[in-house]
Amino acid sequence: MFNVDDNLKVVVRPEVESDYLKKYNNKSLYIPENAFFRPDINNLRYHQTHIFGLYSTYI
Repeated sequence: MFNVDDNLKVVVRPEVESDYLKKYNNKSLYIPENAFFRPDINNLRYHQTHIFGLYSTYI
């Protein structure tokens, strides 16, 4: 239903009907100062490529 892009912004699929999720579209994530807690770009890219949008195959 949603993803985080390489610029660490939330991307909500256009076909999502949830107003709750839509309000987060294009919002930036809070980035922790401690690198250990920051999102890993490789994990984000895996999700972008292999996971994002799969929910639509189940509805």
